[in-house]
Amino acid sequence: MVGKFLMRYRYSVLVAALVAIVSVIVVVTVSKAADKSVEKGADQPAWHKGCEQGPAGQTCYVEQFAIAQPKNVPVLYVRFDFAGSEGRARLAMTAPLGILLGQGLQLSVDGSKPIILPLAICTGRGCDASAVLDKDALERFTKGKSLVVRYAGADAQPTAIPIRLDGLTDALKSLSK
Repeated sequence: MVGKFLMRYRYSVLVAALVAIVSVIVVVTVSKAADKSVEKGADQPAWHKGCEQGPAGQTCYVEQFAIAQPKNVPVLYVRFDFAGSEGRARLAMTAPLGILLGQGLQLSVDGSKPIILPLAICTGRGCDASAVLDKDALERFTKGKSLVVRYAGADAQPTAIPIRLDGLTDALKSLSK
């Protein structure tokens, strides 16, 4: 009986170790790829408009994906929309699975002091964070040139993802509040 228990325990420890190693390899690969070339496609529009139908009606948004090359790995999803009956500006982001949750996402516009955006939930598609933006916060994004989003991988190594902000003002104007 003790022998079976020890074998199951060893098996469980082995599986947990393998999962941890694979997770670290995936995060390190994504981090290194992100550092090398997120800026591919700089000549294309940074923001794309989309709409979706929900229970409260149609919501339109502008979005941008940061894709690390050459492996075509998504490293960040950024979305702006106007939510609720008041039509307040909202920022939503999705970072890849395998990042350290406690540190959240650190956002810096044009090198400004970073603000922390806490991660709310992780699902199969990634870890989500969002915030309702007041007028001043939205203005920082629309007047900015570059947003840098930082997060730490499971190995605690930071990853910095640059997001182009050019065209955001016009893209947001195309949305009905």
